[in-house]
Amino acid sequence: MKEEREGRVSLKQLVVLTFCGLLSPLTRVIPSQTGGLAGAGGWLGPLIALPAFLLALWLMDGSMRRLPRGAGLGGLYRIGFGPVAGRAASLVTFLWLLVTAAVSLRFCAEGFVSSIYSGTGIWMFLLALIAVVWWVSARGAAAVCRMGQVFFYILCITVGVVLVFALPGVRLYHIWPVWLEGWDSVLLSALPVLSILGYSVPVLFYRGTLGESRGGFAMAAAWFTALCVVISLMGLVIIGTFGWQMAVRFQLPFFSLAKEVTLLSIVERLESVVTALWVFSDIALLGAFLLAATEQAQAITSSFGRRGVIIMGCVLIVLLAAFLGSSTLQLHAIWKKWMVLSDSIVCYLLPLAGCLAVRLRRRV
Repeated sequence: MKEEREGRVSLKQLVVLTFCGLLSPLTRVIPSQTGGLAGAGGWLGPLIALPAFLLALWLMDGSMRRLPRGAGLGGLYRIGFGPVAGRAASLVTFLWLLVTAAVSLRFCAEGFVSSIYSGTGIWMFLLALIAVVWWVSARGAAAVCRMGQVFFYILCITVGVVLVFALPGVRLYHIWPVWLEGWDSVLLSALPVLSILGYSVPVLFYRGTLGESRGGFAMAAAWFTALCVVISLMGLVIIGTFGWQMAVRFQLPFFSLAKEVTLLSIVERLESVVTALWVFSDIALLGAFLLAATEQAQAITSSFGRRGVIIMGCVLIVLLAAFLGSSTLQLHAIWKKWMVLSDSIVCYLLPLAGCLAVRLRRRV
């Protein structure tokens, strides 16, 4: 009983883990994609996406409360769609989690190679990063969440340092007026952000070891509001410093911003330090995805054990990360093209359809 209690996690811990994990993929779309859609208003994308995301989360949360205790997203699909279609939905989610984790791992490893160890192959970094993820994930959901709590402070300090020291370089004419590209374009800039925010859905409805939680939806809404405000500030400072025309040309605009920052000549290449610390966000995201993948695999068939799923998931993630796309530029183009569609299906369409099916079945 003692081990069971220690292995339980709270909803707040899952939200903090998700907060840390989402920082890395969000920096890939802010403002490189949102700026391309909305120009000077690209920094508004997260704030515009927030209400739609919270509405979807509220609808899902209301339906999940109708399920038996311990039933997660896999249980939602099984009860809402039936055993066959429910397993199919879990399989789609499981595969999406692995592919998305592999893309994140590849981008993370490439960031290390390009910023710190130029010219080095990525295999060493792929294996080293996945080894850390496996080592933590094998110890259970509580260990992954404790890792996220530690990473939260490190990442927040990193973001704060970069933004504070970059503020003197912000030019108002780069970020205002935001309506020059048209408000329809500004609204469209919310789509890639909404897509990334959807990564949290399979994680937040992980119910395998979820204990009693306080705050519920209101607490999660406050954390995601804070996340969107932080990401908007990042976009504002990046566009304000470089202008949106230049910002959209950067593959990782936040690291380019860090390159412009000097800490009283103490750190000459701050972007290397930021890249090294930013790996914590990718590790948090991979750990969160493995938790969600474990639940989905066990929803497909109960013969899957947690440790077996983690080992299998780590192997598949590394292989996919190494062989998806012949180059990072090609992979980035594929990811940018299919990201919104695949994320919309897995993170919004399937869960909301499952919620609707559960509500209809409970009324019959």
